Amino acid sequence: MNSMIKPSNGIFLYLGIVLIALSACQKSPELAPEKLAGVQQSILSTLPPPPVANGQAVSVSINQTQPGFTIADNFAGLSYETNYIARDPSFLRADNAVLLQMIQNLGANGVIRIGGGSSDETIWTSGPRYSNTGIDSLTTTDINQLAAFVSATGGWKLIFGLNMGHYNPSLNAKEAVYVSNALGTNLYALQFGNEPASLSESGLRPPGYDVNGYMADWSVYRDSVRNRLPLAPLAGPDVSKMTNSISVFSKPFADNLHADIKLLSGHYYGNGYSPIVATDPESVFDSITSIKTYKTTPVQLGKINTLATSYSLPYRITECGSVSKGGVAGISDAFGSALWALDFMWQVAVNNGRGVDFHGSATSNYTPIARTNGAIVPRPTYYAMLAFKYGGGSGSQILPATLTANGKLCTAYACTKNGKTYVTMVNRDQSDLSYTVNLSNAATQMTLYRLTAASIAAKTGITFGGATVSASGTFSAGAGEQYAVGANTTVVNVPARTAVVVVFE
Repeated sequence: MNSMIKPSNGIFLYLGIVLIALSACQKSPELAPEKLAGVQQSILSTLPPPPVANGQAVSVSINQTQPGFTIADNFAGLSYETNYIARDPSFLRADNAVLLQMIQNLGANGVIRIGGGSSDETIWTSGPRYSNTGIDSLTTTDINQLAAFVSATGGWKLIFGLNMGHYNPSLNAKEAVYVSNALGTNLYALQFGNEPASLSESGLRPPGYDVNGYMADWSVYRDSVRNRLPLAPLAGPDVSKMTNSISVFSKPFADNLHADIKLLSGHYYGNGYSPIVATDPESVFDSITSIKTYKTTPVQLGKINTLATSYSLPYRITECGSVSKGGVAGISDAFGSALWALDFMWQVAVNNGRGVDFHGSATSNYTPIARTNGAIVPRPTYYAMLAFKYGGGSGSQILPATLTANGKLCTAYACTKNGKTYVTMVNRDQSDLSYTVNLSNAATQMTLYRLTAASIAAKTGITFGGATVSASGTFSAGAGEQYAVGANTTVVNVPARTAVVVVFE
């Protein structure tokens, strides 16, 4: 698969000349700007040209003159079940140095969401945890530990879900006060309940419970919380299937309660909550990267953005994964899920979503960060999150990217940041592809960082930019593959079932 990836023969010569040039500049401060430009041109002339096209042809045109949405600085996100704090108290801790390092690798800012189905089954005790306290209870000990963990991330904020399944507005208002006091400015928002359309299915509401019943319950919770915390930040409705429940839940909720929330929230899974019947990686990979994901989902995300912006609200995917209900072993913990995750993050970003919170735990199949044999390790989705960050990520502006796929299963996204243009290309096809990249402004050089593995079924050996996450949690993508461009058009080869981030300067 990776036979297309060839080393840059001029890299070592290039680095040597860079050092010589820098030394000359330091010793000769009188060098005029035009002479420095000449030195720069000389350096660039040592870079090798891009490899010739050796895959099937596709193309993407980037309009660098029309920057659009800015990707939020807290786009990166992780999501955990409420009862996970008690089930695995050694994971989300301020002394879990490797986990904290891996979170910080993703960006200085981000969001951790605590909620899920267990938020509607976990009861607030208003007291500390004792040896006989069950995992279906939430205590002051748990919240104190969680608050310390969030603080230790250095800039990430918390979305916290209160129990609305077991209806008790007064008790949960007390919980909200404790959470707010413990988190302080690290509290991003409170939510009431989880996937409200499913409350009747789980027996927590009578049959026929709908958005009207939910809004009535939500309003009582709002009043109870705001009586104690007048400025409490709220989000909702945290619906399942956010992309296809717009008219059923999200729109009525936003129409009636937009003035009370700071964020419109919902969930998304690659399989759309449908049962996974196939067991081989190829079939499941094809199902979660089907036309639904790559044609319908962006359209629906656009509709969500239209709804949110009509009320000057941001929206966020607060729970997400390749396959629902914990994921599927051999699928959600394999490399194919990284390609899916990278695509989905860009779909949300292009449609002005404020972030994606990937659901998980230390042991679930779809988690971005896991614990294996006592060690904190990255899973494939984590490498996708790194690729998104290195592909411009937070703070960059989306650029229009027009793809001509010629029937191939591939995508391309573009953004700009600090004068550079970033293009992410994801090849889901079984064929090697050669992207012809057409830029509206000529580039001098490009640097490539590849997201690769031996196959879509690989669980190990995943790299980004030729690098892996260290045992201590640190990560550096290295220098990448560097090539001279000197034109508006160039070719980038992307092997089958891999992705690449290209930085144009």
